[in-house]
Amino acid sequence: MYHGNVAATMLRHLMMGNVPVVWNVRHCLYDLSHEKNNTARLIKATARLPFRPHSIIYNSRLSAMQHEAIGYSPTLRSVIPNGFDCQRFSPSLEARNRYRHEMGLDSQSQIVGMVARYHPIKGHANFLEAAARVSSENNTAHFVMIGKGVDSENQLLAKMVSDLGLSKRVHMLGERSDTPALTSAFDVAVSASESEGFSNTIGEAMACGVPCVVTNAGDSAWLVGDTGKVVPRNDPHVLGEALKTMLAMGDKQRQELGKAARQRILDEYTIEKISRQYMHVYHSLFDGKETF
Repeated sequence: MYHGNVAATMLRHLMMGNVPVVWNVRHCLYDLSHEKNNTARLIKATARLPFRPHSIIYNSRLSAMQHEAIGYSPTLRSVIPNGFDCQRFSPSLEARNRYRHEMGLDSQSQIVGMVARYHPIKGHANFLEAAARVSSENNTAHFVMIGKGVDSENQLLAKMVSDLGLSKRVHMLGERSDTPALTSAFDVAVSASESEGFSNTIGEAMACGVPCVVTNAGDSAWLVGDTGKVVPRNDPHVLGEALKTMLAMGDKQRQELGKAARQRILDEYTIEKISRQYMHVYHSLFDGKETF
């Protein structure tokens, strides 16, 4: 969104009147060398623009701190997390049973799900290595991967699945339009990311009543709170151990965690609550004045 932020700032400079400009930043900066060269240069340049926005809204606290470290003004900061549609994403026993049947899994099977487009920062290799560790001790665990580029045509992923001996345990479903229902079929949801802002897929899983295991990337630990488990980034051993613990809890304890996860979303992160926070920022900038 950096290009859009710069374009809005330059357009405002050319316009008559006092139209407030708000930047929206939804990205963490662990290492600029991981960015495309042009994007990295733009990120650095935006910190030095002579024309500043009136406010910068970040979707994660970590993102705000990282951007301020390279020169973004801390006085312009607002942190507003992502919001979730808790009617669209909600627990569904019917969906749980239907998708298990679709994948040829019985009621005793345990599903660990990961929803993420294929990209190195999303940690698919980390997830699969952890899955291999879990599978060596748990013969009921299955691993469902959903997202653009996450299918049998992805030769790198397919080879890794085969090399790890997971061909009968891993289900790569690719990009799907029925993610809310599919997520309801999970016993545990995972974010294995190396870098993250504020994870939509984890918030959605929590809204579906699914407990989560997440890497400590972006604000994932803040989002999950005490309703799931947080592990270091890029450590498949620790990720695997956390998954083993979560799967060994038993259905009742895991379901209680899932209920707590959904309640956390209902209390803090509904789309209605988050939209009100955006409106508060907008109203504070206009302060009741006509600017157009």
